[in-house]
Amino acid sequence: MFNNQRKTMLLLGGLSALLVLIGALVSPGALYIFVALAVLMNLGSYFFSDKIVLAVNHAHPISEQQDPQLFRMVRELSDREGISWFSTHPPIAERVKRLREMRATQAPPSRARLFVA
Repeated sequence: MFNNQRKTMLLLGGLSALLVLIGALVSPGALYIFVALAVLMNLGSYFFSDKIVLAVNHAHPISEQQDPQLFRMVRELSDREGISWFSTHPPIAERVKRLREMRATQAPPSRARLFVA
């Protein structure tokens, strides 16, 4: 996992450096514009990369009725590996229930915040 993060950092850092270098060569007086573009590019790729990839590939949610075989395959794989395939967070109703149970048992407030976030 860290190897992929390192590659991503190198790629974005290299593209940013290239953009700033081109800006320095083209217009040294307007270098701040190219630095700002590099910062915006990095922020955009950090916060919106998942949405960009899904949009480029025309991805959209489907229901189990539309492709039951795909859902069955994902369910079998997730059961075999022991992972949840919906969300890493429990549903809100379950979190509220846990929070109420913790308050009833006088759990420390710092621990209670873990289930609400």
